[in-house]
Amino acid sequence: MYTLRFLITRTNGTKETAAIDGKRAVIGHGAHCDVRLNLDEAAYEHVAIDCEGDEVFAAAMVAAPAVTVDGGAITRRALTPDDTLAFAGGVTVRVTLESEAAKAGNGGAAARRIGILAALTLVFVVFLLAKGRKSAAAEAPRELPQIFEAAATGCPQNAPDQAEALADERYALAEVRRERYPFVPHDGVAAVALYEQAAACFRAARDATSVTASDNAARSLRSAITLDVRARLLRLEYSARAHDLGLAAQDLQVLRSVVDGSVGGASFSSYLDDVQRRLQAK
Repeated sequence: MYTLRFLITRTNGTKETAAIDGKRAVIGHGAHCDVRLNLDEAAYEHVAIDCEGDEVFAAAMVAAPAVTVDGGAITRRALTPDDTLAFAGGVTVRVTLESEAAKAGNGGAAARRIGILAALTLVFVVFLLAKGRKSAAAEAPRELPQIFEAAATGCPQNAPDQAEALADERYALAEVRRERYPFVPHDGVAAVALYEQAAACFRAARDATSVTASDNAARSLRSAITLDVRARLLRLEYSARAHDLGLAAQDLQVLRSVVDGSVGGASFSSYLDDVQRRLQAK
């Protein structure tokens, strides 16, 4: 499974990104184009992008206005990751091809970053709690709630081609949810489930490489979220004791979002309600 990624830069400095699953795309202003530019920036169908192996090619679909790379008009040429396609009006487009292995690496890197930050927070909070006094108020639950659903064991589609298509869809959705996790915490939990659904369908499609990539992405993100929740729980206890209402409110919001709708979230929510009552009573 491959993804074409596009970075669009306009003359005022604004940047946009687009991601297309597959190894072919069309750039133009037509409503059907995979990457749409403005009417004054591109022809109806201006450039066709296709790939041979891991090499990306750009082919002009119209003679004028010309699309250039390094100042020279193109008909069809291979693109390096540093090449930019220059369109009318100064807009440029950079195209890169991302393989399944690279996706898994990027997912793992993002999860590792989350994990490192959570680990540092955990160490810091343990240090603060060690210095703090014991409180008679309710303590954080010793066991985390069951945040994640049981991993999918089967694919709704039996035919290999249909299973592959559904797996690609689930994986793409998981990537979007994972990117949103720092801003919408429950999306991280949803991303884990989507990666696991993708793995089940890739397994039905007999795509072993994609099964491994999906399983690894789910495992690393699950671990990172769990560590982040533990760190926030400890910090929440410290914030409540230190009467740091701002920090406590932030962690309460994140933790509620993470466990929202989870199987074991009821008792956990009761604990969070208790912390909130303690804060409001201060």
